[in-house]
Amino acid sequence: MLFLLLFFAFLCSAASEDCSNCTWSLWGTCTHRCGGGIQKRTRLNQNNSISKIVQVQNRTCNAICENNGLFEGMCVCNAGFRGKCCQLDCDDGYFGDGCNSTCNCPTDAICDKETGACLLEILSPGHSISKEETSTRLYVIIGSGIGVFFILQILIVILIVSYKGRKRRKAEMDDRLDKEKFWSGKTTLDGPENHYEEIPFDKKGETTAK
Repeated sequence: MLFLLLFFAFLCSAASEDCSNCTWSLWGTCTHRCGGGIQKRTRLNQNNSISKIVQVQNRTCNAICENNGLFEGMCVCNAGFRGKCCQLDCDDGYFGDGCNSTCNCPTDAICDKETGACLLEILSPGHSISKEETSTRLYVIIGSGIGVFFILQILIVILIVSYKGRKRRKAEMDDRLDKEKFWSGKTTLDGPENHYEEIPFDKKGETTAK
């Protein structure tokens, strides 16, 4: 009990003493290189050639995460990564957020550590494929499929527009021919069984036959 009283008395005296000559020290070394650490500095009272620590400050430092992880008091890693700084890939056979999901791929396939997709690969002896190379191949396959899909859509649209254009031009041609026949004064319909006499018309549509 006496120790606590002396301790609080010391704090009160330190807070109340004159700090006109107090100076802050430089910030110390961060306790971690990434993933959030602590830096500390102290304020010294140098009266009467005696240095006393009268105040301490702490701050967060190196609040960075590797592989595009987010720092929210600690590193939150993207799928496929783990570790204090998100600096580690998932172990073989695991994938996803926190590397907590188990891969279900055959032995001759590679499990994508981000999505868990099984990628079949033919490997030469001693050859290994990095995660970046595997992801690149997957993106190329997906991108090629999307490109082919859009090309087919464009071709279908072109064919539809071309067909409708030909149909419209044919209808316009038929309509023009019908008008030319009408104004020429001919209403003859020739066929294998029907034959009608030609009846001339003038431009007003009146018959000129007598």
